[in-house]
Amino acid sequence: NFIRTPFIFEGILYGSLAVVLSFIFLIAIGSSIQIESSNLWNYYETINVGQIFIFELGLTILLGALSSFTAVQQHIKGKLIMN
Repeated sequence: NFIRTPFIFEGILYGSLAVVLSFIFLIAIGSSIQIESSNLWNYYETINVGQIFIFELGLTILLGALSSFTAVQQHIKGKLIMN
């Protein structure tokens, strides 16, 4: 567990940072993006961005943990396929 845990947390951290940064960039440039003759901020009012953020963050954490765990398991067992 001392070997696996840091890699799993690293996968979770990188995925979470990617989601947070993508939402920050989207918010930063949202007013300059035009959709059907209105900007993206008007489109944000019709959807619940908070729920989408939480869902995407949760799914990314799950996928990051699962993929890191699988990769570490395969590497420890020596079954990692190298091209």
